[in-house]
Amino acid sequence: MSKKHLYLACFLALLVGCISVFVAQRTSVVRATFVPDTVSVIHNPCTGWSIYTDGYIPASADRYYEEMKQCGALAYANSLYIRMPWALLEPEEGKYAWNCNEEFRKLIQGAKDRNIKLAFRVYYDNKDYRIPISPRYLIEAGAEGYQSNTGLWTPYADDPVFLEKLDKFLEAMGKEFNDPEITDYVDGCGLGTWGEGFNAVYKDKGNKNDVLYKVARSYARHFDKVIVAINAHSDIGNPQLKTLADEDDIVFRHDAIGSRVWFEPSQSQLMMDYFPHHFTIAESMWWLSQGPNTTLYTNEEFRDWREVMDFTYQEAERIRANILDLRNVPEASTLWMKQAKDLVDSFNQKAGYRLTPVEVNYTKNIKRDEESTITHTWRNSGWGVCPNNNTHWNYKYKVAFALIPLGSDIPEEIVVDEQADPSEWLKEQDTNYVFNARFHAPKGKYRLAIGVVDKTQDNKVGINLAVENGTVLANGWLIVGDISLD
Repeated sequence: MSKKHLYLACFLALLVGCISVFVAQRTSVVRATFVPDTVSVIHNPCTGWSIYTDGYIPASADRYYEEMKQCGALAYANSLYIRMPWALLEPEEGKYAWNCNEEFRKLIQGAKDRNIKLAFRVYYDNKDYRIPISPRYLIEAGAEGYQSNTGLWTPYADDPVFLEKLDKFLEAMGKEFNDPEITDYVDGCGLGTWGEGFNAVYKDKGNKNDVLYKVARSYARHFDKVIVAINAHSDIGNPQLKTLADEDDIVFRHDAIGSRVWFEPSQSQLMMDYFPHHFTIAESMWWLSQGPNTTLYTNEEFRDWREVMDFTYQEAERIRANILDLRNVPEASTLWMKQAKDLVDSFNQKAGYRLTPVEVNYTKNIKRDEESTITHTWRNSGWGVCPNNNTHWNYKYKVAFALIPLGSDIPEEIVVDEQADPSEWLKEQDTNYVFNARFHAPKGKYRLAIGVVDKTQDNKVGINLAVENGTVLANGWLIVGDISLD
């Protein structure tokens, strides 16, 4: 071979090598993997531990939060469950506690300041209570009622004036709290003893089912953006509960988790039958109403409080509950945080949903306006489910990818994978997606980030990810890696 041909061959080989390197660089696929965080308290909607206030507006909201903080419960709280009489929330017609009661306003603001969502039950029956539960203006408006076991007046559950005024109250309450940014869920019943749906008194008991549907659907109408729950109590009836679940997407809770007597097999089976389409809410039935020396119910056959809490945890796990409550300050401080801290930690780590993008694959150098494939795999480390499919959320949470300029945390562009649905992600079932993304941002170098965004909030990150490694920005975006847009 002549020198001329040798030089030409070397040049061609060098050229081919350069082209190969260039092509390889342009088509190089980056694989990013993330380890699930199974320990931290992660604040997300409709999951985790709840704290509780029942039957009254705290004399000092500041003291309530301080006591919950001192015993350690506040650090675990994802939601504050407010179970309160209608008469306290509307002492006079059209006069509402969220406008006129300073301590109630502080209670609400205190939850917002601490990134704690709200949940509500409003009840109307005076049984077992010695303060008025239903507003007195109902009598003046012509509602008919009866004397409760404490001698206080209670409206009949099927009284038309009662139902009309209740709907009007719920309309006002919805205007204030029908906001998933601040409210997790509302109970959609409130009838009967303690608002749990049993022992309600009717002028005509034949109206029972109609009243149940009317009240539940009033809640669903006025809280159309917030999930509505109902106590799966046998006195309501499984066929009626199924109707509300099927037709109105109302989810189930139970107010006697940890009881061997009051949490009946048919109720727990009903809750499990609707999983994973519906998530479930567990409420412990136990109260230290007489102080730390309260006697355990003899017919429950528990030896001590620790056995009660063990059984409560086991039942919550069995029905795959998203939420369990630490109760009021006495139960949180004396029982859960003192005698069962291990169970508090375990429920935090295992219950509800904990979402992680365990693997993301993308091309590092892509063309502007051209499709580029991103594959992503998701894992839920919790035993529950993210209720994204509930009609009140209406699939608002979606996986999205963001191009974030170097030196900034603000996305230049966000593209949404409409196929990825967090309500599909269940424990021990990793879910894979192939997304053909197309970016239109200005050419340049970026960081590719991933998040679960809320489409109703201009695609801001709405679900905090459970990630042990990697960089999560203050706005919730998880950095996947560097990317160039040409």
